[in-house]
Amino acid sequence: MVVQVESRIRYSSSSSSRRMEAHQPKVEANILLLGAENVGKSALTVRFLTRRFIGEYGSIESIYTHHDKIDGRDICFNIWDSICPQNIEELGHISDRQLQWSDGFILVYSICDRPSFEVVRRQVQHIRQAQQKLSSSAPLIIVGNKRDLQHRRAVSSEEGRLLALSADCDFFEISAAEAYHGVLMVFHELLELIREARALKKGAAGFRGIVRSMSAVFGRKRTE
Repeated sequence: MVVQVESRIRYSSSSSSRRMEAHQPKVEANILLLGAENVGKSALTVRFLTRRFIGEYGSIESIYTHHDKIDGRDICFNIWDSICPQNIEELGHISDRQLQWSDGFILVYSICDRPSFEVVRRQVQHIRQAQQKLSSSAPLIIVGNKRDLQHRRAVSSEEGRLLALSADCDFFEISAAEAYHGVLMVFHELLELIREARALKKGAAGFRGIVRSMSAVFGRKRTE
């Protein structure tokens, strides 16, 4: 998978453009990585942070911070690389703390491991149910990792796409081991979805404020 980074990262030599960029607020995005153990969550994260692939990791939960500049704007990625519960009854569980912290979710499974796909299915259901209660619109992306191991495939691409379609979210199949650009695409796409969700939320809040103001004005007129 190839991503044209040039379309997202633009530099300008003009002083007016630099002044405009200097006044743009920094964007901060909290991203939670979910999925079963040994599906490549940490490899995916480290590949994005350093461009390097490291295949072996211990079961360590970490939050990484990564600063970048995209479209002339400073971006701060906070990436929570979570650990999947060992208790089979809690495999799809996501804590309230994680749900409240997250601006967006990346749910990773291995195309070579069908049980890991089922874990993601349960986690997607849990997130969507929690979001309905919380009126949250934090976006999701489902990622099928280890695309380089086609000879061991246990989950078809079509199954991944259908799960994403049913959850109304994006889907990628990548290989964190083989390429950096596919990983970059996942994180940058989620950032765009987070920004869109915030803009919609801000617009809805502004509209509600206008409605309240109009109601107050017309309400006073009726009572006068």
